[in-house]
Amino acid sequence: MKYFIMNTPKLKILSFDTKFIFYKINNKNPCSFLSINVDNYDRDDVNDDCNRFSNLDNYILKLLIKESKNPEITQFFANLTELILTIRERKYEIFSFLSLICYNIQKLIIRIDYPIYSFCGNGTATEISRESYYLASLIRSQHNLVHLELFDIPEMGINEILKSLKESQHNSLKTLILNNARINYNSTILSYMKYLQNLQELRFNKCVCNRIVFFNNKKNKKDIFDDEKNYEEGLWLPNLKYLQVGYIDDEKREELNELSLIISSILIRCSPLINSTVSPLY
Repeated sequence: MKYFIMNTPKLKILSFDTKFIFYKINNKNPCSFLSINVDNYDRDDVNDDCNRFSNLDNYILKLLIKESKNPEITQFFANLTELILTIRERKYEIFSFLSLICYNIQKLIIRIDYPIYSFCGNGTATEISRESYYLASLIRSQHNLVHLELFDIPEMGINEILKSLKESQHNSLKTLILNNARINYNSTILSYMKYLQNLQELRFNKCVCNRIVFFNNKKNKKDIFDDEKNYEEGLWLPNLKYLQVGYIDDEKREELNELSLIISSILIRCSPLINSTVSPLY
């Protein structure tokens, strides 16, 4: 690791998931990206929670953090334009470090998800809040973030991250993709969308809503089910071209088509898609 860092003066892409790397290595130029494939050690179908934190993930990330604290190689990370961290491992230290030296990241693809241990108590919620906080700090540090894709983020982290987008990236962000995100109160999410005026692509891919919360909100006309409230007020996305909305419930993993239709209808009416002949995906 140290040899690579010392001999790569301009790292532009740092990835812990090769599925998101589409670049060919040019042997005539110094390597400008570091891609580490840990798919075999970080599979979604692993049932043993104790093995979900792979030793390989932990070792590589810890080594990377350790090397990053060396003043001689700090500038190794300063030119990053893409950061891809989709491993199930605590990443707030690297977020915190990068937020102090990286200002030109244009693409972020991040997973915030931990295995739940019976002995953790409230520790998991605390860790997720901390990681969301430092990811938001990293977002605020960027001058021109264009693409943000999140995986498995709980609702406690989404608000913090959307707030950071509102405050710092409202003029630059063009793509926002939420994969398997847990969103129970969608009116809050919509309230942040109105600030992302340059958004061109918006995708809610298999986002999760608590089944009980969904039906309680519908019965009591809370959240987006209150006909007397105008959830479209102030919401206009003038550059939106691509929309995908898909929700599932957290128990049976069945599609919540009614919720998907309501959200997509609101966003269509609040964008040029209302006049489009091409139907959005939902």
